[in-house]
Amino acid sequence: MDSKKIISNFCSIIFEPRGRITNNDIEININSIPSIDTINKEIKDYCNKNKEIKHIFFKKIPKDIKKYLELELPFDIVTDILERVGQIKIYVYHIIYNNWYKNFLDILIRMKEDYELYHMWTDSDSYWNDSNSYQIFKNIILKEKETNNYMRNIISELP
Repeated sequence: MDSKKIISNFCSIIFEPRGRITNNDIEININSIPSIDTINKEIKDYCNKNKEIKHIFFKKIPKDIKKYLELELPFDIVTDILERVGQIKIYVYHIIYNNWYKNFLDILIRMKEDYELYHMWTDSDSYWNDSNSYQIFKNIILKEKETNNYMRNIISELP
């Protein structure tokens, strides 16, 4: 499995984007997106359970430095240093947040399509004449814009 799929699987484990239509209002859980600190903790827990994928999330120490440390220091100390030195790769955060961004947009697009289909099957002539239907459709479009702005701000602030 490639690294993007593994990171995407991780994304769906720690947070699930959700949305619903309630009384002409569109609700999505975008404000519940985990912070970077929470993501860091979850990545460490995830990699401790799945050691074979640790290289996907964490930077490696250069081989020449690792060899030098292994020659000069006791094994326990080298192991401890290597565990503490590893930092999470920057692109991992971008993949995680972009994954959630895409999922939120997919939810809103599905809401819009489902709502259009529902009205097409029930009474297509009155769809745009019904103020509730128009308001819901308009709210979905506004929520898409809000989602775009919110997620772009988060992604632009990533390291």
